Amino acid sequence: MPLVARQDLKLAVSQQSESAPLQPITTPTWIRLPLTDVRLNLDQLESRDNAGRIGAGDEFPTESRALRWTHELTLTFEGHVEGLAYFINRFMGIVNNASVGTPATHRTSSPSFINPSTGGRTPNLFEVLIDDGIEKRRLISCAVQRVRIAVPELDRVTAEVNIVALDNVDGSAQTMPASEATVNYVYAHADNTVFTVLGINEIASRRLRSFELVFEQEIPRDVQYVIGGGFRTTGQIESGAKPSRMIFANRRVTASFVALYEGTEEISKIRDQSAGSLSATFKGGSISGASPAADYEFSLNAPKVKFASRTFETVGDIVAIGVGMSLLKAGAAPVSVSFNFDKDFLFS
Repeated sequence: MPLVARQDLKLAVSQQSESAPLQPITTPTWIRLPLTDVRLNLDQLESRDNAGRIGAGDEFPTESRALRWTHELTLTFEGHVEGLAYFINRFMGIVNNASVGTPATHRTSSPSFINPSTGGRTPNLFEVLIDDGIEKRRLISCAVQRVRIAVPELDRVTAEVNIVALDNVDGSAQTMPASEATVNYVYAHADNTVFTVLGINEIASRRLRSFELVFEQEIPRDVQYVIGGGFRTTGQIESGAKPSRMIFANRRVTASFVALYEGTEEISKIRDQSAGSLSATFKGGSISGASPAADYEFSLNAPKVKFASRTFETVGDIVAIGVGMSLLKAGAAPVSVSFNFDKDFLFS
């Protein structure tokens, strides 16, 4: 088997959503978003053997039977607004996009969380196409389990996305896009970033070192398999069960930041408040031709933030303070997000 170079690995996501678990999109449109790293953990087989069985007479197993398969992958990318918009929309579940201008000059996206009492507990499912230069695999019924957005003191925002899938099938009939999509990045520089927590503008005071926002949902594996839900032919020891459903359980959003430590007044304000707020905006360049004028942008607002933890660290000879925060539900959700971009290929 020939070796596969890192730069030969290609990955694309579907523009469309699946209508239901294990209902592949009939004619998917694939989007290749630029990535910096991909970790694949596909075809994990959980099995059961007879090791140590009473009366077996041997400590080593002599037979094994497959129980079920699971598939996971992790994508890392520099923070282009298109990737942030795509995966956070998928995580939150309800895609809300609108065109701006007549004729349209750019687009906005303001996703919202699925309400389990009205929208059920099935995540927004999409598909992933992987081409390693030797074969193509198509991951069916993919859901975003976790999105971690990190904002360093300099340079671009970065993101890490954890995805789980229900099935891994042959993808040879699919056409991988020849090139990556053109994307636009957002940055953490002071001139185009607003970061306010509990009324303290950390950017204006030039003290913010880093910021992190994490969206996470539990996708329990033990309820994905049900009787009659996809077991392969009885007696095929090397086969196993395919999951027949995907649901999310608890969801949470957390945030943290590190800032240079200059005094006790603001730290006490953060620590002693009953509930404050958090808002942040990260921008890129101007959208060409946008009317009204607009920048590539990722914004978030958490109206009810609770202090959770405090740590100290040194940055050279200067002491910095790390603050962890829980984002509490206020109204319909703990956080609202919005994006500005000029692409019409993200969703259909």
